[in-house]
Amino acid sequence: MVSEIVHQTNIYVEQIRDAHPKKMNDWKEVTTAVLWRFFGLHLLMELIKKPTIKDYWTTNPFLKTPIFGQMMNRNTFESIFRGLHVANNLNPIPKNRFWKL
Repeated sequence: MVSEIVHQTNIYVEQIRDAHPKKMNDWKEVTTAVLWRFFGLHLLMELIKKPTIKDYWTTNPFLKTPIFGQMMNRNTFESIFRGLHVANNLNPIPKNRFWKL
């Protein structure tokens, strides 16, 4: 399932880049390992509550949580968050309202 999400996410970002060449310029193809880190950081965010996503990557010595920066940089995390996709928009299944799931 995770490798299919990786595949569909990479396809979706390419579709975004084709339609809007200036968007997602810093995108690097997602791998299974990177996506697992992304999911792990999301789970950790449920345990460590902070007001904004940027706050998880703060360098303020009083507020920082170093594991986030060690696992993935913030720009990569936000790019994956924007591009995460589970179905190909170009292959819809007619009469199925849940085809994207």
